[in-house]
Amino acid sequence: MPIIASVANTVCPVNPVTHRREIRVIPTWVEKMIGAANYNEFCPSALTLKEDHHWSEVTQRVGKRLAAVCDRKELAYEFRVKKDGQTINAFCLPGGKVAITTALLARLEKEKVGDAELDALTFEDKLAGVLGHEITHACAAHGAKRLQLGLFFLVIGKVVHVVLNRVVFQQKSEQRDQAIDLGWMGATFFLTQAHSRQHELQSDRIGMKYAFRAGFDPRGALFVQKLFIKLFHENQESDWLQQAQGLMQSHPPSHDRASALEALIAQGNYEAIAGERATERG
Repeated sequence: MPIIASVANTVCPVNPVTHRREIRVIPTWVEKMIGAANYNEFCPSALTLKEDHHWSEVTQRVGKRLAAVCDRKELAYEFRVKKDGQTINAFCLPGGKVAITTALLARLEKEKVGDAELDALTFEDKLAGVLGHEITHACAAHGAKRLQLGLFFLVIGKVVHVVLNRVVFQQKSEQRDQAIDLGWMGATFFLTQAHSRQHELQSDRIGMKYAFRAGFDPRGALFVQKLFIKLFHENQESDWLQQAQGLMQSHPPSHDRASALEALIAQGNYEAIAGERATERG
């Protein structure tokens, strides 16, 4: 029995974010290796803001506070500011390697969204809304899950080929193989994108929880989505074409994300959102 339990905990451990058992093919050490191997490619030192710059200092400070209260403290979190004044973006690689662009930091520091309460939030609160979201991707192993899902679809695709060629049609056809490949690629794409959208919504919610635990105002996450609505001129009313396009996106519309966050904030009980008492604000 102990051996069975050990195998079960290895193959199907409890996700510390969702508190549910999930199949894990890619272990933590592989997550760390993937993140470390790709960090310099996505955010090379030549394009990284120096550590003594104000934006680097505040990003490090906010990031470390969030990492201290997250659900996977065993990861080696790093926070870099990428010198990119054009791309409004932030990302987190597996293993906790986080980067945010100077373009996004500039908007967080200067832009207003037309809501007096949200606009009055501190720069740190707004930044925590971004970094809390990114840290959640690492804590919930979203990157590893995407890799696992890709491997799963690859294996299933090969099985489908074999079954159709040897069992159903009993002969190989190049044209049929191409048609199967195209159909399977389309199905894989849509299912993967749907999976990614769920990850984004989860990261919004849990990221707000981490911000609250670390002593930041959780409404920073809502400010970020309101900011994206403003910057990207997103329309609240979407026609059928926009809805169809949304099915091909890895991120849900910011209007949907903002509405989900507003529903949580409306509860007025951040302790319930966090699941524990907040640390003292400072």
